[in-house]
Amino acid sequence: MSETTKTSWGPTRKPRPQRAPEPAAIDALTITPDRDDQTPRAPIPSDSAEIKAPKRGIEEAVVGWLVIVDGPGKGADFRIVSGINSVGKGGSARIRLEFGDKGIEEGAHCRVTFDPRSGGFYLSPGDGRFICYTNNKPVLSAQELEPMQDIVLGDTTLRFVPFCSPNFNWAENGRWE
Repeated sequence: MSETTKTSWGPTRKPRPQRAPEPAAIDALTITPDRDDQTPRAPIPSDSAEIKAPKRGIEEAVVGWLVIVDGPGKGADFRIVSGINSVGKGGSARIRLEFGDKGIEEGAHCRVTFDPRSGGFYLSPGDGRFICYTNNKPVLSAQELEPMQDIVLGDTTLRFVPFCSPNFNWAENGRWE
């Protein structure tokens, strides 16, 4: 039988000793008592801790972005990498526009290509029957993309934002090394 103590509001049980939390639980979140908001934060690594960046090859370095400026998914952005970037819905598209726009093709609706040798960007049609538009004209063959040019797929408008150019490129002599 456990011991009880008498209080002004009735008998209570003696508190059991608390076990110390597991080290993993302590490391998971840290609350700093002198902060006002008391939002749990991840602990700051000590000087001896090694901070590692995500492992990506130079082939995955960003060369530009597509940003949805109108339509479903407005405000979302997508990284463009060197080579051919298919844009559409579903698993075969590198840039997946999964925001419910029924006017976007499954797979490759269009392609945005970065050529590391020239530093140029190109827009070309995809594999399906849906057409993409730029400058209010259908894209029926590959054409050069200009900075801040809009691309329309279904009810979605994407704006092209380049990072690399003929003046800056991650590749040396057009080759990733």
